[in-house]
Amino acid sequence: MKRTLLANSTAAVLLAIATLPAMAADPEVTNRGPMPFDSMDADGNGFVSQEEFRKAHAERTQQRVEAQERYQYRNMDEAPRHADIDTDRDGRVSREEFQVHQQKRMQQRSQERADRQQQHEKQRQENMERHQKRVEEMQQKRFEQPASGMGSGSGTGGGKR
Repeated sequence: MKRTLLANSTAAVLLAIATLPAMAADPEVTNRGPMPFDSMDADGNGFVSQEEFRKAHAERTQQRVEAQERYQYRNMDEAPRHADIDTDRDGRVSREEFQVHQQKRMQQRSQERADRQQQHEKQRQENMERHQKRVEEMQQKRFEQPASGMGSGSGTGGGKR
Protein backbone atom coordinates (compact mmCIF):
# COMPACT_ATOMS: atom_id res chain seq x y z
CA MET A 1 0.00 0.00 0.00
CA LYS A 2 2.86 2.38 0.80
CA ARG A 3 4.36 1.70 -2.62
CA THR A 4 1.05 2.52 -4.31
CA LEU A 5 0.73 5.74 -2.32
CA LEU A 6 4.31 6.70 -3.17
CA ALA A 7 3.79 5.90 -6.85
CA ASN A 8 0.54 7.89 -6.97
CA SER A 9 2.14 10.84 -5.18
CA THR A 10 5.14 10.79 -7.51
CA ALA A 11 2.87 10.64 -10.55
CA ALA A 12 0.82 13.58 -9.27
CA VAL A 13 3.94 15.69 -8.69
CA LEU A 14 5.33 14.88 -12.14
CA LEU A 15 1.99 15.71 -13.75
CA ALA A 16 1.83 19.01 -11.87
CA ILE A 17 5.35 19.92 -12.98
CA ALA A 18 4.58 19.00 -16.59
CA THR A 19 1.45 21.17 -16.68
CA LEU A 20 2.95 24.27 -15.05
CA PRO A 21 3.80 26.04 -18.34
CA ALA A 22 0.25 25.51 -19.66
CA MET A 23 -1.28 26.66 -16.39
CA ALA A 24 0.82 29.82 -16.34
CA ALA A 25 -0.41 30.70 -19.82
CA ASP A 26 -4.09 30.29 -18.86
CA PRO A 27 -5.26 33.09 -16.51
CA GLU A 28 -8.38 31.17 -15.45
CA VAL A 29 -6.29 28.23 -14.23
CA THR A 30 -4.04 30.48 -12.17
CA ASN A 31 -7.13 31.67 -10.26
CA ARG A 32 -7.66 28.17 -8.90
CA GLY A 33 -6.02 26.34 -6.06
CA PRO A 34 -3.48 27.74 -3.65
CA MET A 35 -1.68 30.90 -4.60
CA PRO A 36 1.91 30.31 -5.64
CA PHE A 37 4.44 31.72 -3.20
CA ASP A 38 6.21 33.73 -5.92
CA SER A 39 2.97 35.47 -6.90
CA MET A 40 2.67 36.83 -3.36
CA ASP A 41 6.34 37.76 -2.93
CA ALA A 42 6.04 41.01 -4.90
CA ASP A 43 9.50 42.36 -4.05
CA GLY A 44 11.20 38.98 -4.62
CA ASN A 45 13.05 38.97 -1.29
CA GLY A 46 12.03 35.40 -0.43
CA PHE A 47 9.48 36.46 2.18
CA VAL A 48 5.84 37.54 2.04
CA SER A 49 4.99 40.47 4.27
CA GLN A 50 1.51 40.95 5.64
CA GLU A 51 0.98 43.80 3.13
CA GLU A 52 2.12 41.64 0.18
CA PHE A 53 -0.15 38.86 1.39
CA ARG A 54 -3.15 41.18 1.74
CA LYS A 55 -2.56 42.77 -1.67
CA ALA A 56 -2.15 39.41 -3.45
CA HIS A 57 -5.37 38.07 -1.94
CA ALA A 58 -7.27 41.27 -2.78
CA GLU A 59 -6.11 41.07 -6.41
CA ARG A 60 -7.06 37.43 -6.67
CA THR A 61 -10.46 38.05 -5.13
CA GLN A 62 -11.05 40.85 -7.64
CA GLN A 63 -10.07 38.55 -10.53
CA ARG A 64 -12.51 35.95 -9.30
CA VAL A 65 -15.30 38.48 -8.89
CA GLU A 66 -14.74 39.70 -12.46
CA ALA A 67 -14.80 36.12 -13.76
CA GLN A 68 -17.85 35.17 -11.68
CA GLU A 69 -19.91 34.01 -14.64
CA ARG A 70 -17.16 31.49 -15.53
CA TYR A 71 -15.86 30.52 -12.14
CA GLN A 72 -17.61 30.25 -8.82
CA TYR A 73 -15.44 31.40 -5.91
CA ARG A 74 -15.90 28.87 -3.14
CA ASN A 75 -14.42 28.53 0.34
CA MET A 76 -13.57 32.21 0.60
CA ASP A 77 -14.22 32.08 4.34
CA GLU A 78 -11.64 29.30 4.68
CA ALA A 79 -8.78 31.28 3.16
CA PRO A 80 -5.77 31.31 5.48
CA ARG A 81 -4.63 34.47 7.17
CA HIS A 82 -1.04 35.68 7.15
CA ALA A 83 -0.82 34.92 10.89
CA ASP A 84 -1.91 31.31 10.24
CA ILE A 85 1.13 30.77 8.00
CA ASP A 86 3.70 32.87 9.87
CA THR A 87 4.58 30.22 12.45
CA ASP A 88 7.69 31.92 13.80
CA ARG A 89 5.73 35.18 14.26
CA ASP A 90 8.40 37.37 12.68
CA GLY A 91 5.85 39.26 10.58
CA ARG A 92 6.78 37.60 7.30
CA VAL A 93 6.17 34.23 5.69
CA SER A 94 9.15 32.31 4.37
CA ARG A 95 8.92 29.83 1.52
CA GLU A 96 9.42 27.00 4.06
CA GLU A 97 6.59 28.24 6.29
CA PHE A 98 4.38 28.52 3.23
CA GLN A 99 5.19 24.99 2.06
CA VAL A 100 4.60 23.51 5.52
CA HIS A 101 1.26 25.31 5.73
CA GLN A 102 0.22 24.10 2.27
CA GLN A 103 1.14 20.52 3.16
CA LYS A 104 -0.91 20.70 6.38
CA ARG A 105 -3.91 22.08 4.48
CA MET A 106 -3.65 19.32 1.88
CA GLN A 107 -3.52 16.68 4.63
CA GLN A 108 -6.45 18.30 6.43
CA ARG A 109 -8.56 18.38 3.29
CA SER A 110 -7.64 14.81 2.48
CA GLN A 111 -8.72 13.74 5.97
CA GLU A 112 -11.96 15.70 5.63
CA ARG A 113 -12.69 13.94 2.32
CA ALA A 114 -11.98 10.57 3.90
CA ASP A 115 -14.26 11.43 6.84
CA ARG A 116 -17.06 12.49 4.48
CA GLN A 117 -16.63 9.32 2.46
CA GLN A 118 -16.74 7.21 5.62
CA GLN A 119 -19.88 9.04 6.81
CA HIS A 120 -21.47 8.54 3.40
CA GLU A 121 -20.68 4.83 3.48
CA LYS A 122 -22.10 4.54 7.01
CA GLN A 123 -25.29 6.31 5.92
CA ARG A 124 -25.56 4.05 2.87
CA GLN A 125 -25.19 0.96 5.03
CA GLU A 126 -27.86 2.22 7.46
CA ASN A 127 -30.21 2.89 4.54
CA MET A 128 -29.62 -0.61 3.17
CA GLU A 129 -30.33 -2.16 6.57
CA ARG A 130 -33.49 -0.07 6.97
CA HIS A 131 -34.65 -1.11 3.50
CA GLN A 132 -33.94 -4.78 4.20
CA LYS A 133 -35.92 -4.57 7.44
CA ARG A 134 -38.91 -3.05 5.62
CA VAL A 135 -38.79 -5.77 2.97
CA GLU A 136 -38.74 -8.46 5.66
CA GLU A 137 -41.66 -6.82 7.51
CA MET A 138 -43.71 -6.64 4.29
CA GLN A 139 -43.00 -10.30 3.55
CA GLN A 140 -43.96 -11.28 7.08
CA LYS A 141 -47.28 -9.37 6.86
CA ARG A 142 -48.08 -10.98 3.52
CA PHE A 143 -47.67 -14.47 4.99
CA GLU A 144 -49.67 -13.63 8.14
CA GLN A 145 -52.77 -12.30 6.30
CA PRO A 146 -55.59 -14.82 5.84
CA ALA A 147 -56.08 -16.00 2.31
CA SER A 148 -59.11 -14.71 0.46
CA GLY A 149 -61.10 -16.28 -2.34
CA MET A 150 -61.95 -19.93 -2.77
CA GLY A 151 -61.94 -22.12 0.24
CA SER A 152 -62.23 -19.32 2.74
CA GLY A 153 -65.77 -20.25 3.75
CA SER A 154 -67.25 -16.93 2.83
CA GLY A 155 -69.36 -17.98 -0.15
CA THR A 156 -72.60 -19.88 -0.65
CA GLY A 157 -70.84 -22.62 -2.44
CA GLY A 158 -73.09 -22.31 -5.46
CA GLY A 159 -74.21 -25.95 -5.30
CA LYS A 160 -77.55 -27.65 -4.33
CA ARG A 161 -78.10 -29.34 -1.03
